[in-house]
Amino acid sequence: MRTTNTGGKLKLLMKLYTGQDMKMVDKKAIEAGIPSIVLMENAGRSIADDLLKRWPTTKNVVILCGNGNNGGDGYVAARHLKESGLDVTIFETDNKLTNASKDTQAARTSARAHRIPFRNIAAFLSGPMPSTDVFVDSLLGSGLSRPLEGQLAEIVIRINTTDQPVLSVDIPTGVGADQAQPLGVHVRATRTVQLAGAKLASALFPARAAFGEISTVPIGIPNDVLHRYSTTDLVTRQYIQDNAPRRLRSGHKYSAGTVLVIGGSTQYSGAAELAARSALRAGSGLVSVLAEDPQAATWPDIIRYKWKSSKVLAQQVASIKNAQSHARVIGPGLDSKLANQVPSILALDKTPTVLDAGALQPGHELSKATKRHGACVLTPHLGEASFLLGSDISEIIDDPVGAASEMAKEYSAVLVLKGATTVIASPKERIAISTFGHPGMATAGTGDVLAGLLGAWLATSTDPFISSSAAVGMHGITGEIAGNEKGVGMIASDLVESLPTSRQKLRMIGFAR
Repeated sequence: MRTTNTGGKLKLLMKLYTGQDMKMVDKKAIEAGIPSIVLMENAGRSIADDLLKRWPTTKNVVILCGNGNNGGDGYVAARHLKESGLDVTIFETDNKLTNASKDTQAARTSARAHRIPFRNIAAFLSGPMPSTDVFVDSLLGSGLSRPLEGQLAEIVIRINTTDQPVLSVDIPTGVGADQAQPLGVHVRATRTVQLAGAKLASALFPARAAFGEISTVPIGIPNDVLHRYSTTDLVTRQYIQDNAPRRLRSGHKYSAGTVLVIGGSTQYSGAAELAARSALRAGSGLVSVLAEDPQAATWPDIIRYKWKSSKVLAQQVASIKNAQSHARVIGPGLDSKLANQVPSILALDKTPTVLDAGALQPGHELSKATKRHGACVLTPHLGEASFLLGSDISEIIDDPVGAASEMAKEYSAVLVLKGATTVIASPKERIAISTFGHPGMATAGTGDVLAGLLGAWLATSTDPFISSSAAVGMHGITGEIAGNEKGVGMIASDLVESLPTSRQKLRMIGFAR
């Protein structure tokens, strides 16, 4: 988490942490004077409280404890659950804890003093499945870096056969804290209680699915320590509210921001139209389209220009009044053969520019142009990112954060890597992640809608990274609203029409004062 000052009011932003981040957070908290045993005690109590709140009728619990600090958290949780009147049984992978920390050893001793039954994990593997209302997975923490094997893998396979709920502590066993792909066999949790801060993997699909429901609980680490050791923002509703553009009461169409959309070949004329409509619905005061086929004026609100000649496209862009393009969106419906025109358009001036679809053609000229321009936002999907990076799609799926960061640096631009989880990266190593969205968004044109939304919010922005991150979140929430109404039969136009509703639901219809 981090704080931001909005109108004199400090607000806490959600952050995402790698395993290494959390090691540093723990270390610095202890150095600040908080005993590690206190952190473990707080963690165990929070786990117990979360379980009781989520499953209030629970009568008995089975907790599987490893020999690390994650297991120590499980021992503490067992004691608190026992004190709450539940029947608790602990299965442990190591009943000697020879290599365990002093905190974990102390937590185990305390649990034994409460006469909680202890059994060796071999009994869990060889006997019938224990009868319980909830299983607690407290086997491994956030430091996993290789696939499970041997006994641990067998335990996880057994856990996954149960019909009972499974609550994982901090991270499901078998999932790497930083990895978008589970490392191998892993617990499929019903719910995961993350300790102190949310782990990066909890926001990245397909690993995200292993977490089930997610809650993140404090364990007594000071906020100033937490703020210091993550560069990754989780885009939340509050994040979007804080960073969405506001209109002045004294404003007019130009102060609300204007957008020029460049694209719309004859075959894909609807793409530019969708981007333009999206920009209007997202709050732009005036939107123009320069297209090969600008379509009939089905929306009279849009100003339309037809290409005179694709060879002099940059000259025509230059002739359009600057007041009509506080931001540009290049690419929706653009014939990829015309991508060689993009560098000359970027060379005209420093107008913030979204490069989407047909504009995203790899080559030295594009990267040189975006670096010189310095105010571009690139919006590739996985296939386009593969072309831009010269990497296999599988590599990008495995490490979307690394891929987005690499592209942001290569092109000196804000990079929006689209997917079920969308990663936003800046050349200055800022990262944001949005998990909002709906399966129905997997349809043609939703990327064009995002491009228009990005253009509208960039038009009045002073921080392209923040505005892009908020716009991506807005796009995902809008998809959820449209998807809840239309299901997987939703189309991109439904997204456009749902934008005002999503803004209202997020209470973003007020004015700046």
